[in-house]
Amino acid sequence: MGAGPVRGGVVRPAPGHPPGDPVLRPGGCRAGRTDRRRRAADRDHQPQEFLDAGRALAEVTGDTGIAYGYLNDGAQAWRLFWGLYGQKGAEYDLTPGRPAELDVDAATEILEFMQSMLDGTVTAPNSDYGSAIANFNTGRAGAIISGDWELNSLRGAVPDVSAVPLPIIYDQPAAFGDSHAYVLPRQISPDPERRRATYEVLAAILREGKAWAGAGHIPTLTEVVESQEYQEMTPQANYAEAGEWIFLDPPVWFTGSGSDFQNRMCQEMQRALLGLISAEEGVQSMLDEMNVLLSSPAPA
Repeated sequence: MGAGPVRGGVVRPAPGHPPGDPVLRPGGCRAGRTDRRRRAADRDHQPQEFLDAGRALAEVTGDTGIAYGYLNDGAQAWRLFWGLYGQKGAEYDLTPGRPAELDVDAATEILEFMQSMLDGTVTAPNSDYGSAIANFNTGRAGAIISGDWELNSLRGAVPDVSAVPLPIIYDQPAAFGDSHAYVLPRQISPDPERRRATYEVLAAILREGKAWAGAGHIPTLTEVVESQEYQEMTPQANYAEAGEWIFLDPPVWFTGSGSDFQNRMCQEMQRALLGLISAEEGVQSMLDEMNVLLSSPAPA
């Protein structure tokens, strides 16, 4: 999930993780990754502490503590769920032609936690993406679970907005994320000089990662993230470590941002989050949808 902004002067509950719900589009490892992950894992952040922090923020705003929009959205619920699944260290196996394997107990616990957030105090029970942003921008919520790409739009309403990674709510650092990539077409007889020139252009673009960071995203190259210029960018530098914790979608042909897979997962979770079915039933419905896709032939 992407970095979660907070209003100026309000400390985000139990900082320690990436984009609140949504994505953080990172790409790249930084030096000291192992040590930082160990320090982060030593932090004792539990689900109840997160809920308590949300209620404390609600006392300040007089409304809700944390803005979170998921209703009729094809990604938001999955982003938060999958990032927390990564925090649990839970295993999974999505292999085409075989039944989906998911840690049902861990998945159910996470979905129950998400249900508990939507109590009208920690966060509103039925917000969509736009209303969550509006509630944060107008001060009806003290923090927002959203993606780093929203940074500049949030600054328009809250100039001194800050941002931190999503808290480590479970056992280890992890958060949903994705990244943009360059895909070069395969050529039967490539021209070595043209190929080298192409790589040089792409490398030059990546070295200009500060422009990418200006939009809120985490640059790909270590040298950019560790540069003095980037480290002086606030609040971007505050959540750069989230790039080390990214938990990507399962590596199977039908997953990824904007996919029908994410949309299907969100539809099933939405029924549970609205209280129409139990968390356990929601997880089973998600597994059913995964199995439909796993039994479908890849288009290419």
